[in-house]
Amino acid sequence: DRLENVFKELLSLLGGPSVFFKTGERVLIKPNLLTSAKPEEAITTHPVFVQAAVRILKEIGLEVSIADIPADHGLEINLDRLYRTTGMQDVADKEGVKLLTGCKFFEEEGVVLNSWVREFDHIVSLPKFKTHSLMTLTGAVKNIFGLTPRLYRVNLHKNFTKPDDFAVMLLDVYRKCKPTIAFVDGIMALEGDGPAHNGTPRKVGLVAASSDALALDSILAHVMGLKPDDIATNRQARIQNLGTTNLEEIEIKGDALGDFLTGSFKLPPAYMLAR
Repeated sequence: DRLENVFKELLSLLGGPSVFFKTGERVLIKPNLLTSAKPEEAITTHPVFVQAAVRILKEIGLEVSIADIPADHGLEINLDRLYRTTGMQDVADKEGVKLLTGCKFFEEEGVVLNSWVREFDHIVSLPKFKTHSLMTLTGAVKNIFGLTPRLYRVNLHKNFTKPDDFAVMLLDVYRKCKPTIAFVDGIMALEGDGPAHNGTPRKVGLVAASSDALALDSILAHVMGLKPDDIATNRQARIQNLGTTNLEEIEIKGDALGDFLTGSFKLPPAYMLAR
């Protein structure tokens, strides 16, 4: 119930639901379901967070579905197992919404995406606030990468081994998907050698939202104790004039950002080595 109120406040601060949605539209909720981790491990978007988002979107009068494609090929072909372990099945059962399992893909200008991208009026991104071994941060931009097929992602990791090259590719995917809004689950974040089981949960208590994923990731970088340009996707977005990454140009509403600055995050070893 408390989270529902937080979601309502966030939408109000951003101008209200009507700025983004019309009654009857179809919405795909895209959480971060990297692998079949339990919610308390802080690797995936928490089911309570997803449930609050579902309730708010349904209250607006939207038709809601939930889906993601994990990084594990065995789970990609067995999404039922993924949804059970991460708590999404319970959310779907309680709220009467669909969990999507049909993985059909299309290619557009060299980018391969799930057909879900074309089947919904809106994508609402629910990323988890985590460190990432290659990209330092996996937040609002990188969450959209989960709408590509897993084996395709493996190939991209082989082809783009440097953070800035990988960031350019991630921004191409982000542009094609055009999420309407992102709500970041930073209540329990993940620091250290993320984004999976080698990371360490860290209480931050942050819930943040924006229609600009780059602005959101820039704020997350600041909370981590970094500058926006320390994150490759932010650096490349600035070069491409995509989104807003300058903290001085980002208007922050709601609680003071200083309330969430609890000291620098433990960063991935790869980032420290690069520095």
